[in-house]
Amino acid sequence: MRAATPTATVLLVLGLCLDAVPTHAAVITIVNRDAAGIGMNDPAVRVPVGGNTATTLGTQRLAALQFAADIWGAHLASAIEIRVGATFIDQFCDGFSATLGSAGPTAGFFDFAGAPLGDTLYPAALADKLAGTDLDPGADDIRARFNIALGAGGDCTLDFYLGLDANPPSGIDIDLVAVALHELGHGLGFVPFFNVSTGAETIGLDDVYELGLEQHGFGPLAPMSNAGRQAAAKDDGDLHFVGPTVIAALGALTGGVSGGHVQMYAPTTLTPGSSVSHFDTDVTPSELMEPFYAGPKHTPGLAFLLLCDLGWGPCGTCGDGNIDPNETCDDGDANGGDGCSNFCRIEACYDCTGEPSVCTPVADTTPCNDGSACTQTDTCQSGVCTGTDPVTCSASDQCHDVGTCNPANGGCSNPAKAEGASCDDGESCSGPDTCAAGVCSGLPNCIDPFLCYKGKPSKLDTSFVSPPTTNLVDELETLNVTVVKPRGLCTPAELNGDPVTDAATHLESYPVKVIKGQPRHVKHTALVRNALGSIILQTQKPVFLLVPTNKSLVADPPLTGAIEVDHYKCYSVKIASGTVKFPKGVTVTLADQFIATAQTFVVKKPTHLCTPVDKNGEGLTHGLVHQLCYSVRPTVKNPTHPALFLHTQFGAERFDATKEERICVPSLQTAP
Repeated sequence: MRAATPTATVLLVLGLCLDAVPTHAAVITIVNRDAAGIGMNDPAVRVPVGGNTATTLGTQRLAALQFAADIWGAHLASAIEIRVGATFIDQFCDGFSATLGSAGPTAGFFDFAGAPLGDTLYPAALADKLAGTDLDPGADDIRARFNIALGAGGDCTLDFYLGLDANPPSGIDIDLVAVALHELGHGLGFVPFFNVSTGAETIGLDDVYELGLEQHGFGPLAPMSNAGRQAAAKDDGDLHFVGPTVIAALGALTGGVSGGHVQMYAPTTLTPGSSVSHFDTDVTPSELMEPFYAGPKHTPGLAFLLLCDLGWGPCGTCGDGNIDPNETCDDGDANGGDGCSNFCRIEACYDCTGEPSVCTPVADTTPCNDGSACTQTDTCQSGVCTGTDPVTCSASDQCHDVGTCNPANGGCSNPAKAEGASCDDGESCSGPDTCAAGVCSGLPNCIDPFLCYKGKPSKLDTSFVSPPTTNLVDELETLNVTVVKPRGLCTPAELNGDPVTDAATHLESYPVKVIKGQPRHVKHTALVRNALGSIILQTQKPVFLLVPTNKSLVADPPLTGAIEVDHYKCYSVKIASGTVKFPKGVTVTLADQFIATAQTFVVKKPTHLCTPVDKNGEGLTHGLVHQLCYSVRPTVKNPTHPALFLHTQFGAERFDATKEERICVPSLQTAP
């Protein structure tokens, strides 16, 4: 029976040479599917090159593809002709990279006469071989496409080398034979049928390539759920091919081997067309079936052995009592657990000798590998590899529970505690502290909210004199500013009935001008939490400085003494793009020294995030406590408050407070 099929792509790392080529062969025919005048039918005259004696661009292309097909044909055994429908089409190419080609089987077949496994998909060419007949007479078995943009000029500065001698000139020429050899490998079966993006199997069936894959520490891919296969396709370094013929050849590799298996390409960022369908780029020396072109490789290398594991042999018969080149033992059966595995590989903690092989357990305490990185000392005990000295996991902090060890890498998971679990954030001015998303924090509880009034210096006072350059250092930047005359006064306020803790300390608002020649503000996105809820904001630029001040209605007050309130540098903010907006219709009740009975205010939106700031090297008292200011609208009109006596570090002054403008609420901010 037939099913839809996948393709794989080679981009701008192709290795291992086999010492001998099998004497059996298969006929692989390139079928020219190009339209007249293009691709392999391009009549442009060309001089023979590198053993390619054809004299037009089109026929040189066809000759290079057929040369690659003949290389594969010399390695494979099949009595059925393998037809490759090939075309040259326009694909991506610029001066730096290109899609060189793509290919895959035209169909998958299952439950045909001669199928080694039931309910398993086999690529068309392999299914024909195993069935001993053409299961879809006259149809192509492989579809291959190559990039016609190479050599066409324009933005594409690359070109295909059409010689057959694996000797392209240095620079921008890409060896077409190597690219074709790679793509034909996919068409012959070096590609999964399952969807690597979703993990879903084609028509719900395993495929023969999939049966050779495992996720180290989790097991074979075939029995996994869709989500399991989806995760395995992005488990960099831990997706392996475990076929016995491939395993037997890994001694020639110096990289890309893990746990006795070859690594497959599974980057953490999925690349459809490349992920899962190639050897890993860590494989050293580089292999033909890696996802990126790295030179003219004219031998299938390890790819042939992988296809051998899929059924493209003969590769020897496990269980016949004869040790074939790809076997390390053969005890006359294909059953594992007796020292010689069902792949005819010597099992851990056994020695095997002779033909048929006789396998006996090695001495106890012989080092071995139990396949789990969570056991640090593995030794043989009565023929069984036993792991001891387990990895001990511990909680990373007070908002995380003890994790579990991952047998694939020995790392410990880091599960967050339940939301609301009690903790201590180390800030004396917050509480109650609880865990949220693995982070310990509480709301500020020793600094008051402030109701801020718009205003200006009183006419009864002398003109404001800007102090010398003021240096401001906060968590976002270091900045030198000029402070100009004040524009607002913030009074400690009762918010929704919560009493004021420090009725004496006010904040005076001074606009700031950034001194020229300093870096522009880098916008910062933060999750801000306070008594009104949580919101994600982005800072825009520094606007004003809040300075602790004393106030009196009758005379100049003294400077503030030791207080909990810091200076605050206030940035204009916008709600971060793509995040939840501030809701409409929010109201609060506020009372302060001017509003004796609490009044209702409409909260419009957040306008400024004020960070605790070290002014002129004076330090901070509560470096975690911020103020988030919101514009507000009173529901009743209140009187103005002229000629107030204020005293800050910038001097004593008289100030007219005119209208309620905003509330500033003690807040904590973290990364969103």
